[in-house]
This record gives sequence, C-alpha cells and structure tokens, in this order.
Amino acid sequence: MARPKSFNVDDALERAMNLFWTDGYERASLSDLLVAMGIQRSSFYNTFEDKRTLFLQALDAYIQRVNVEFIIATLEASTEGRDGITKVFQDYVDHFATDADCKGCLLVNTQVEVAPHDAEVAARIEATTTEVTAAFEQAIKRCQAAGRIKPALDPATTAQFLLNTLTGMRVLGRRTQQRHAFQQIVDTALSVLG
Repeated sequence: MARPKSFNVDDALERAMNLFWTDGYERASLSDLLVAMGIQRSSFYNTFEDKRTLFLQALDAYIQRVNVEFIIATLEASTEGRDGITKVFQDYVDHFATDADCKGCLLVNTQVEVAPHDAEVAARIEATTTEVTAAFEQAIKRCQAAGRIKPALDPATTAQFLLNTLTGMRVLGRRTQQRHAFQQIVDTALSVLG
C-alpha cells in the first residue's frame, strides 16, 4: 500500500515554479528545489520522478494560470473585445511595476533558456502561443464588429503584434519595475487599435 503524501503537492509545485521562475531551469539545483519545496529527496522522487518532470509540471501550471486562466479567459469574457485587451495589458503593467524580484515571465524565460535545445518544451510554448494569438485575434474581430477599433486592421497581424508587444513587456520585466516604461508601451500599442 502506498504511503499518503506528507506534504501538499500543489504547494510544493508552486514553490518549485517560483524557484524556476527566479533562477531558471539550469541554476535551480535539486538541493535548492528540495529546500524551496520543503520536502525530502525520497518524497521528491516518489512524487515528481526527476527535475525535468517537475519543471514540465511547473511550466504547465504556469501556462494554465497565466495564459489560459488569465489572458485567454479575460479576452473571451470581453463581449466587445477592447476592454479585455486593455485589461490584459493594464494588469501586466501593474504586475511588472510591483515585481520586486524582476522575474519577468516564466514562459518567456523558458523560451530563451530551455526551448532552443528541448523540443518538448518548445512544442508546449508554441502551442500556448498559438492559443493566445487566436484569443487576441477573436477579440480584435469582436472589436471590429462592435466598431471599437479600426476596421482596416488585419486581425491576424494585429493579434501577432499584440502578442509580440506583451512578450517584449515580459522581457523588460526582467530588468525594471518602472511603471511609466510599461505604461508608455501599452499606450502606444493600444493607440494602434484606434
């Protein structure tokens, strides 16, 4: 009979995700992970198997929280699109302006550090990027149908532009907390919509 877990798996995964987010995959040693997660080596291996498996679970949890439950859900909840687009960008301004650790974005950090030499990670990032781009595109189409943005804008190209702008903000979040810098980016990006 398997012994019951002596720790909360979700809490341990959350703490591991934060360490990967701050330190990156390579710098987060197993010893660091065990300390951060508050678990023993045997519990780690019995639950997560290895560092890579843990990392993939942490990355998936981050993607679910940030891309699916926040960005996509926010865009889909906006009936005319524009308020959803504005909320996504404004919430990112608020997040990065208060992120004392300047962690940036786990997804973007991973795209730079791990994805170039890990096909499985690259595929996960590509899939979520495609989903977010599609959500932006649908929001833009709703905006156009409601007369809230320029009808001449190509929805697919504009969606890619918005995603690239958001990605740039996520990179900038690795080096600054200056709210005005993020706000200027958002104001410029949203001005393109008309």
